[in-house]
Amino acid sequence: MKKSEHQKIEDLEHLAKLKQDGILNQQEFELEKEKLLSETEESETLESSSKPQQRFPQVPRFGSRPLHSYAEIMEVPEADNLSLEELQYRLIYAIVVAGKSAPFAWNALRNLFKSEPLEPFAELQKYLETGELLQKLQEARIGNYTKISTAIQEILRSSLDLRTCIPNELEQIYGIGPKTSRFFILWTRPNASFAALDRHILRWLREKGYQVSKTPPTGKRYCELENIFLEEARQLNKSARQLDSEIWSTASGFIVGGEQ
Repeated sequence: MKKSEHQKIEDLEHLAKLKQDGILNQQEFELEKEKLLSETEESETLESSSKPQQRFPQVPRFGSRPLHSYAEIMEVPEADNLSLEELQYRLIYAIVVAGKSAPFAWNALRNLFKSEPLEPFAELQKYLETGELLQKLQEARIGNYTKISTAIQEILRSSLDLRTCIPNELEQIYGIGPKTSRFFILWTRPNASFAALDRHILRWLREKGYQVSKTPPTGKRYCELENIFLEEARQLNKSARQLDSEIWSTASGFIVGGEQ
């Protein structure tokens, strides 16, 4: 439910009092404030969006052809040969959508990239050089500003090859964990053998009888569950991406392909 302006002001005043009383230090205050504002922005975005969610959404780039939908990629094998622009856009989307809804991320990126004809990384580099990056993220109401701003800066400094990078390379970037790295690879390389272990897939594994936590694991445990998922996909004669998408669309009640 969307918070009223009065409730938002009360929440901010409460945080200020906690800081004044010494319960929160400056860093903790800033983090809690950012979290509060981010939650408010997502609530407002979701209420204004009636578009269905997707696992691998078609997110249009202004000034260029739309990105392929998941269904199009599955039907046309050559469609996974994405342009550099599309790869860059999808990596930023994968970072933004972590912990958020698809409509929220879709709207945030639409706002962020609405005015410039440049490739996404070139556009972000321009904002970084002019000192406007944080301002542009805030104007786009993208949320998690510290995390996403840091991730973008590290991406721009990196030498990542988005066509061939592996999870470990992506995870060197601040804010990219095993689930996000694999989501990006699955979205851009349909035949990749990875698993983006979100809550829907974890629930599916639990229903299969596996001992699985409700939150995405990390490290060795992530790899163990990933191998279990890949073996399940092999036994069902499906690619990792096919099984992932079927589980997600069934569990979430949203469509797999087509425009949001």
